[in-house]
Amino acid sequence: MLNFAPFDSDVILRGRAFLTRLLHGCCVAAPAAIARRECYEKVSMFPAHMPYAGDWYLWCAFAFHYDAAYVAEPMVIRRLHDRNMTKFFEGEGRRTHVANMLEVPWQMKYQAEAAGFKDIAKLCHEAVIGEYIAQLSPASMQTARPGMTWEEFETSLHGYTRSRTEATNIRAKVLAGLGDHYYWESHLAQASEHYRRALQESPWMPSIYAKYALLWTGSLGGYLRGGLGAIRRGSAAPLANASRSS
Repeated sequence: MLNFAPFDSDVILRGRAFLTRLLHGCCVAAPAAIARRECYEKVSMFPAHMPYAGDWYLWCAFAFHYDAAYVAEPMVIRRLHDRNMTKFFEGEGRRTHVANMLEVPWQMKYQAEAAGFKDIAKLCHEAVIGEYIAQLSPASMQTARPGMTWEEFETSLHGYTRSRTEATNIRAKVLAGLGDHYYWESHLAQASEHYRRALQESPWMPSIYAKYALLWTGSLGGYLRGGLGAIRRGSAAPLANASRSS
């Protein structure tokens, strides 16, 4: 479930630092957001072709150009009921939901590349891969996501990528990510198949060779992978370090 109260106190965030947080998912409750008129006039109006994730796109686009202020005091009460629009997009509107969730990181990637911000473009690239993995993962591994088929993935990939190399890179990393999902769900045969396909797409992925080798070592492999994962998570710098107080 998304956290719409990500900080304990009021804080002013540098826009592009906040954008890195937004790329992991929208943490802004639309009814509680206020933006200057200038943001709409100079950056973007609400995109009508993104009815599900249009607000998420706007916050990302605004953060690309402006800083953001967060007020910790609750301003609205969100009520969930059977007629919420989200319910529709998780059912009948599944295709729109999936398309919108992918449109946002792809569009931000294009904008970052055009502006020459390679670090942000890389983060957007990773967000695209993460969203594909989430949408392709089996239902039991998802959290309120309608999902997509492999055929839909290929159609989306060909529609967005600008070169065969880019498509191959994303496909390989998505396959590797799905392999990880299957591994941690103890579906070793499916994990092995996805790692194998990932290496067929892109042979230059040492970490996947290592995972492939550890796959059949039983509890020892799981222990080693779990330890390495904990080290990587511990070395990640929190968003708070990238913010500045008022």
